[in-house]
Amino acid sequence: MLKNMENEEKEKEEKIKNNKRALLIALTLALIITTVAAQTLYNFYDSTQACRRQNTGTWTNCLGIYPSACPNDRLGCNDGTVETSSTTTSAATGLNMTDFNSSELYCDQITYVFFCYEWWANGATTTCTITVSNESGANPTAIVATCPGTTANPGVQCINVTATKGWTCENFFGPSGQRAVATATLYRSGGGTRTISYDVFAFNITYKKAPKVTLISPANGAALNYPNITFQCNGHYNVNLANVTLFYNYSGIWAANETISITGTNYTANFTKTLNPTNIIWNCQFCGVDGNCKFAPANWTLTVIDNTSPMINSVSDYPDPVQTGQNITFVANVTDDFGVSVVQLEVNGTNYTMIKNTSTTWYYVYNTSGLSPGTYNYTIYANDTSGNNATPITGNFTVIQTLTPTIYTDKATYKNCSNTIYYKISVFDLNDQPIDTALTNTILDAVNATVMTENVNTGNGGTGVYLGVFPIPGGYQSGNWIIKAMSGSVKGQKTINVS
Repeated sequence: MLKNMENEEKEKEEKIKNNKRALLIALTLALIITTVAAQTLYNFYDSTQACRRQNTGTWTNCLGIYPSACPNDRLGCNDGTVETSSTTTSAATGLNMTDFNSSELYCDQITYVFFCYEWWANGATTTCTITVSNESGANPTAIVATCPGTTANPGVQCINVTATKGWTCENFFGPSGQRAVATATLYRSGGGTRTISYDVFAFNITYKKAPKVTLISPANGAALNYPNITFQCNGHYNVNLANVTLFYNYSGIWAANETISITGTNYTANFTKTLNPTNIIWNCQFCGVDGNCKFAPANWTLTVIDNTSPMINSVSDYPDPVQTGQNITFVANVTDDFGVSVVQLEVNGTNYTMIKNTSTTWYYVYNTSGLSPGTYNYTIYANDTSGNNATPITGNFTVIQTLTPTIYTDKATYKNCSNTIYYKISVFDLNDQPIDTALTNTILDAVNATVMTENVNTGNGGTGVYLGVFPIPGGYQSGNWIIKAMSGSVKGQKTINVS
């Protein structure tokens, strides 16, 4: 009777110790979880999907039902409902289990992996191991090499195996993948039957989960015309979503551009942006109310292009008609949404680059020395900084024969200091039609000293005539004076006498 009481007391002490160990393990895991800031970590413990036991070297199904809850699942709870395996010979005995949760689709990263076990034997055993694998049983790694005792003492033990394997989400979660497997192998020491009891034999995983993010449009590598571009992406989660943010490098720096507050567990976001032509890398980040955030698996690229051509609004030229050898100025008004690159003038088969005068005005001064009298076509071309070409505009101008200006005076001889020279300069074409032209008139005294210079025009209402008046001043050398009139590169002159 006394012995039975002592045994009962020992069993109570063992249970207290086991409960303390379990509490210590739980506190350790809680500490690990709370030390990871700004995100929520989740715990997954024991979802045994398959279990086999090895009896005297032969593998058979386990006693429990898998997957199911305790007590039908005999490996997840420290409740005394156990799996067993046995051997009656020198052949091995043991247990093999596969642990995963196919319904969890949002695992993002495995943070910690523990393997917890409690086992004992009814007699001596030898060459005992527990191994774990992250390849559905292949390439196992031993984590326990100590044989069990003959009682549950020391109770449930949990080993940190995080660094033992390169654990990934597919080892424990999702519909398919290389699964986590744990295997126990033992041999009897001595004769008789060895029965191994397994009360706990399970993985305990701490992991981060996050939304699933898909980029929708523009398609990766797309080229779209400016300016309005809509970025579309979708996020879904088994936790309520909190917000979605568009990230891109439009400014040259990868940064958040816009954040939208959202609700629900599935959301398609649209971000419409006004963009100039450039190359962009972009992505969307969805965050749940648990603080866990996720981008789409890969950034996408977009080329914003300018396929709108510049516009040549007007062209003009002056003077027109122009005398042979004189300059004619061509002017073009050209606009573009982003920037005009080049405006060119084509005259008589040769291209000339026009000069920018204002933001929209371009000009070129062309000399007609190489052109015979006649009418000539010219064409204005333009392209923008994106290489788009404007619709060319064609005009024409007329070149007329330059004739020597004719100079007439009211008399041939004048008195110095007392007379006024009245003179007429006229320019007419071969058809005796008046020519409106610029003149530079000069009077030189007998020693070629300049007495007068004037820049005038033969306009006079379209008469082709300029009428001049010049009082003769004193102080100049008497003798033969010369009156010159320059029209372009052609000069007319007349000699008078001043005495």
